Formats: sequence, C-alpha cells, structure tokens
Amino acid sequence: MSRNLLSIIVIVSIVVVNVNGRYVVKKNRIKILYPYGIMPEEHDAAVADFGIPLDGGAMVGSVMYSQKNSHACKPFDAFEKDEQPFGSNSTRPIILLVDRGNCFFTLKVYYGMQAGAAAVLVADDRYEPLKTLESPKEIFYEDRYIDKIKIPSALIDRAFGETLKAALQKGEEDVVLKLYWSDLMPN
Repeated sequence: MSRNLLSIIVIVSIVVVNVNGRYVVKKNRIKILYPYGIMPEEHDAAVADFGIPLDGGAMVGSVMYSQKNSHACKPFDAFEKDEQPFGSNSTRPIILLVDRGNCFFTLKVYYGMQAGAAAVLVADDRYEPLKTLESPKEIFYEDRYIDKIKIPSALIDRAFGETLKAALQKGEEDVVLKLYWSDLMPN
C-alpha cells in the first residue's frame, strides 16, 4: 500500500511541476497605422525581460531599419559619414527594427537606445512561436550595459519583420506603428 501511495505522489509531483513550470511569454500588440493596406493590421510581439516596457501605455513611432547594421551588433555611430542609420526626418519617436542573430538581444537594444531609438523590435530569423527576449545569463557583459537599458523592446515574428522591411524599401512613405502595453498578457 505504501508503495502505491509513493508512486501516486511521484506522478502527481511530476504533473504539478510540469503544469507550474510552463514558460510564460508576455505579449504586447503592435498596430500598423500607416501606410494603409498592410494586412494584417495588428500583430503580437514578445516583450523583453530587460529594459522598461511602458506598462499600461502605448507609443506611436516611425519604423527605421539600417541595411549596414541590420543586426545592431555595433554602435550606430560606427557608420561611414554618408550613412543615415535611421534614414527618416520624422518627428515621431524612432522604433528601430533590427534582425535577430550575431549578438545578444540586450546589445542590440542598448546600441539602438544609444542611437536615439525610443523602442527596438527584433525581427526573428526563423518561423517559430514568439519567445521572450532574454538577458544573457553570463555575468561577463561589458560595462554592465544591460542595467542602462531604459527603453522597451520586443521580438516580432519573421513574417511581420519581412512585411515591415518591404514597406520601408519602397521609401515613399513613413511606416508608423503603435505599440500597446496596456493589454500585456501571458501566453
């Protein structure tokens, strides 16, 4: 009898750990305000576990993307003088679009913040469910830059990233997004 009871306790413990140990991804919403006609109009984004999300708020800004520093793994002031990393004269806050890969998410966001971005969106390079942008677990990061990140950032899926890049390549219109943190929801 005690052996059966022990087996039941072990099985229940495994089930409870698996249910409670689920990884939670906090998502916010992004709405394309301009140009009109880009479908779908609203998208999910996975909020980073570093930086400062605008809990309960929203931000409207112009999307910018740098061809020469698309991964944002080096400071934006390291460009040749004729390169305009953000390429827009918009008076709206800058929402920097960068590609995933080649360096830590935190470094991408830090360099974007240093260049004047109000938020950073990291476009995934794979077709996969959204994941939280995480701080590196290693403690060797240089100059403790992670602690200096004061802007929000999020991971967007590959298809949405490609849609934004295609709209930016047309170069005729500003690409304007609204980022919502008012409906943060764990998934």
